[in-house]
Amino acid sequence: MRNTATAQTALDLADASPRRSGAVVLEGEAMKCHFCKKFPPAAFDDMCDAGWIPSFWDGETEVDNPVCGECCKDQLQFNVQRGGFSLKVNPLGAVVLGQSIQAKGD
Repeated sequence: MRNTATAQTALDLADASPRRSGAVVLEGEAMKCHFCKKFPPAAFDDMCDAGWIPSFWDGETEVDNPVCGECCKDQLQFNVQRGGFSLKVNPLGAVVLGQSIQAKGD
């Protein structure tokens, strides 16, 4: 038998959710790209098709923020040893962020 009180509460939460405006919700907050703050497509399949990834590595720290496909190409590189994406690093060991270069540790 269906619990109508629980179903109604879920419907009330869905009506108040940012998902109604097309934003994907993760743990109560609207999910955005870590770098450009763009909102992802509303459907999970569309996110995957657009190249979004759920997290990346900054040195030894996993950053649990999603990244859009464009920023993934610009800001990240695939690390075969780790099996995931990491911040791009130039040959001098500086992290590349957009068009500027920041030395690691700044």
